Amino acid sequence: MSFDRAFWDENGYVVIPNVVSQANLQAVIDAIWEYTGKDPHNRNDWYKQPQLPGAMVSMSNNQALWDNRQSPRIHEVFSELWGTEKLWTVLDRVNLNPPVSAEWNYEGFLHWDMDPTQPPEPLFQGVLYLTDTTAEMGGFQCVPGSHRRLLEWQATHKQDGSAPPADGPGRDWMMKLNPIKAWVIEGLEPKSIAGKAGDFVIWNVALLHGNGKNVSDQPRLAQYISLSPEGTTRSTHLVHGGEELRQARITSWDCGPYPRIVADAIGVPEGLANQWLSGILDSPATVQNMPPPRFTPQLTETQLQSLPQLLAASKLWEREDVIHAISLRPKYGIGGLFLSVELFSKHVAELMAAEFGLAFDAVPAQLTELGKKLLGIEKW
Repeated sequence: MSFDRAFWDENGYVVIPNVVSQANLQAVIDAIWEYTGKDPHNRNDWYKQPQLPGAMVSMSNNQALWDNRQSPRIHEVFSELWGTEKLWTVLDRVNLNPPVSAEWNYEGFLHWDMDPTQPPEPLFQGVLYLTDTTAEMGGFQCVPGSHRRLLEWQATHKQDGSAPPADGPGRDWMMKLNPIKAWVIEGLEPKSIAGKAGDFVIWNVALLHGNGKNVSDQPRLAQYISLSPEGTTRSTHLVHGGEELRQARITSWDCGPYPRIVADAIGVPEGLANQWLSGILDSPATVQNMPPPRFTPQLTETQLQSLPQLLAASKLWEREDVIHAISLRPKYGIGGLFLSVELFSKHVAELMAAEFGLAFDAVPAQLTELGKKLLGIEKW
């Protein structure tokens, strides 16, 4: 056993040290700052856009992230928990949580990664500490033992008046204060888990957890990594997606470079381009809100001025593959979050190539033999 199973059973989480190299950690740190377009040495920069809810940064298919996902050590830990080596990695995100300020007053919160009204499935999530993280930095916090208390609530409260409506609580009951959470947390104490760079915290999804309020003078940086059985991904429950999910994952990985291609073309950080492109999918009228360049764009000023009109006329968001990808978001949860904007970005890049002669080379992240199996390109 590569971790303390008794501690895991009692508390619902465990810390595993030194799962990846310092070089791997630094590569992700550098990628986060580049993706967000922020200077790690300029505190004022930390609060510029893109600043996303929950301090979550929606980068997923960067090479540095894949280098950690395909870590044999992380695969070993999840294999022990699942009882099989035949696993897929969840295409998850990273976290950049700067200290609280006038511009950023994120309080943090406790939540479940599951619907608390349903019996917990075996399902696990993990976070990799990219830097030394003190308890004051707004990192991982949890309520040790709350996973066992949730089972007690489910055994004693299903039929009484504190149970949620029969039509299902959905995401609100995972996230917000409610009778279940109040009962489960009574008498227990939330704990902020400090750690060293390279520590990997893994937890049971029935554990109340979250990130916290950063009252230090340094940003918290972390990468979320989880693995689930081959053919599945993590949503509010374990989703069995089979071949449809496998193809969606491969397409997401293959289209991963395109948001960066669009970003370089218009001269903004990838995170800002991603924010704009995602907004178009939610509300096409925002196509006119293209962010102004922050660095020298590949397109000319005339081309930049005409791009929103070209996109409005082409209605690339109505492409069949983009519409289908949007439909996968609620079905696959975090496992389907990025595909639609990646496909949309591909069509935007191809439009710029056709209209403006934009040249680009879309090379997806390089995978090891283990990584190919964790993605689903090769079967176990």
